[in-house]
Amino acid sequence: MHSSYDNRILLRKVAYLLDFMYGPPVGSTIVAHPLRISLSSKTKRPKAVYSGDFLVAVRRKDGYFLLERHGLNLLSKVKLSKVVVVDDVAKPFVMEGKDVFSHHITHFIGRHYVGEDTIVTSTSGEVLGCGQLILLPAEVKSFKRGVGVKIRIGLGG
Repeated sequence: MHSSYDNRILLRKVAYLLDFMYGPPVGSTIVAHPLRISLSSKTKRPKAVYSGDFLVAVRRKDGYFLLERHGLNLLSKVKLSKVVVVDDVAKPFVMEGKDVFSHHITHFIGRHYVGEDTIVTSTSGEVLGCGQLILLPAEVKSFKRGVGVKIRIGLGG
């Protein structure tokens, strides 16, 4: 069993990693809720983060933290600093979990890299989903066709 000191260090580590991957307010928002972190029995590394519901999964191959549906719902009231903004035409499709085409991306907030997981919002700031960035921000402006963000989770019904 872990001590409370170990739990505080683990929670701080989770908050720092989420802030690094998704932008500053994400880690503190997730960690503000009472959390349960499941650890691997062999490596003692985090496998998942729960707060009643599934918040964050940890990808096995690289330890990357992936926000899940309930984790994204917690971020709906927070001003995010690292997102991809899409137009209103793409909004219902993203919420269903469909990919975002490059011509539907209006702009980027924060610094983004190809292959990273990113949060997708509407022009009004509503969180729509989460997915992997396929094109560089500079490429999105020049491309009129093709997928810009491959959606992993949409927040629609």
